[in-house]
Amino acid sequence: FLDGETPLAPSNQTATSLQVIIPASRLVNQGTVQVKVRNGSTDSAPSPFQVVAPQAPAITGVSPVSVPASSGNTPLVLTGSGVLATSVLVFRDGEPPITPTSQTATSIEVTVPAARLTTPGTVQIKVRNGSTDSTGFPFPVLAPAITNLTPNSALAGSSNPVVVTVDGSSFVNGSQVLFGTDALSTTFVSASQLTATIPAALLAAGGQKAVTVRNPGGATSAPATFTVNQPQANLSITKTNGRTSSIQGSQVVYTITVTNQGPDGVTGDTVSINVP
Repeated sequence: FLDGETPLAPSNQTATSLQVIIPASRLVNQGTVQVKVRNGSTDSAPSPFQVVAPQAPAITGVSPVSVPASSGNTPLVLTGSGVLATSVLVFRDGEPPITPTSQTATSIEVTVPAARLTTPGTVQIKVRNGSTDSTGFPFPVLAPAITNLTPNSALAGSSNPVVVTVDGSSFVNGSQVLFGTDALSTTFVSASQLTATIPAALLAAGGQKAVTVRNPGGATSAPATFTVNQPQANLSITKTNGRTSSIQGSQVVYTITVTNQGPDGVTGDTVSINVP
């Protein structure tokens, strides 16, 4: 194949043709190779064979189009052109390339390790042919996001825990709901919904609390607001004993009526009233 190299043994031949397999190690350098057939000590006239630069690969699409941060090992299918048997995926510049699980001239399938999906942001993924990279193709790794809390408020001093449904996106199995800095008991329902239980002890004081979702790798959502309201009651108190006068030292029975016009109920309060 090249002068000075070990000759290649044919895999098949006839009186008018030869078939050989050229090892990849002999196709590293670009240029024109003078190929000869040798019979004993006699060589044929050389015939030029071009070793050309590989076609620059190109990515036109990726499936899925994005993943939540901390998704675990994630299969990707890239479509495009110029994919070779030796092509690899560069997920981030500076990281080791990922070897495909399968490929054709127009597609490449890889599995991205979970360790590379913990940090949210848009990654510019590339296909590499030897020393030639495709143009980067944007691939978002998404932080969790909250769109709604149900309910989004509770009364201060509640004696019962409150179960909150958290709607949003980019949740994963293992996502945690935080109430302020307190991690809540959380159930993964789907990539767009979690449920969490707020203990009564965290509802003792009124005010606004930040609710966030944190994925296992640390990616955290922007906060949503949960309001702990002070109970509001409208009480009126009346008393009557049904008489206008009484004899000193005699017993008088008073009727005391407390009316609450809401909106919230009252429990455990003490009513004080002056009587003659």
